[in-house]
Amino acid sequence: MDIDKKIIRILKNNARESNQNIARNLGVSEGTIRNRIKSLTENGKIKRFTVIASTDVSAICMVETIAGIETSKIVEKIMEINDIVKIYEISGEYSVVCNIESSTISELNDSVELIRKIEGVNDTKTYTILKDH
Repeated sequence: MDIDKKIIRILKNNARESNQNIARNLGVSEGTIRNRIKSLTENGKIKRFTVIASTDVSAICMVETIAGIETSKIVEKIMEINDIVKIYEISGEYSVVCNIESSTISELNDSVELIRKIEGVNDTKTYTILKDH
């Protein structure tokens, strides 16, 4: 595995890992790590550094849209819902998949209900996440 892939793997596990610790782990200089991270960021291999907060309830919501309604407009409306953390446009029976993270099952249900009310949404199928690996 090349050094860039190793750096990305380490940062995916802990985005706050210090360059010095990464360098020590990989047997290279801290300057090498700093330069590689800068390059990975500039060329788009690393898009952003983020925080994944722990939540009490997470789910994946599949969204079936009505034919003829522009999916991107539906996605824009879904993005306005607070508990939505990630959205994917996909191929197949469902056009959109959302990752929802809420404090309670009631809040999760409220988010799904908001999705269902969006014009152009035909159906949803929601899967509660039981365990994250």
